[in-house]
Amino acid sequence: MEKYILVVVEVVDILMIEMEEKVVVVKGFVNMPGTVKMPTDRKLSLEEAVSLARDVSPKGNRRKVQLSRNGETKTYDLDKLSKETDPDKKVYVEPDDVIYVREGFF
Repeated sequence: MEKYILVVVEVVDILMIEMEEKVVVVKGFVNMPGTVKMPTDRKLSLEEAVSLARDVSPKGNRRKVQLSRNGETKTYDLDKLSKETDPDKKVYVEPDDVIYVREGFF
């Protein structure tokens, strides 16, 4: 009598999805210029993005922060934005935005 071993092979499909990291660029007079990763679970405000770049440097101007998006640049005052309590009036960044903190004149 012959003996057989039954081997069950289960085929499993593995799908690898590459998640592109979403970032904004923070330049100018901040303590750590460079890219800032955006969270995947919520919006990122302009103030938070600057904060993640280790905040405005002593030579920077919190009242002249430029946000460039799709060829358009607007200037914001971080002091005013930080006092804003209405979430609809907050400024949120989007992937590939460029933030530039201007130099302050003392």
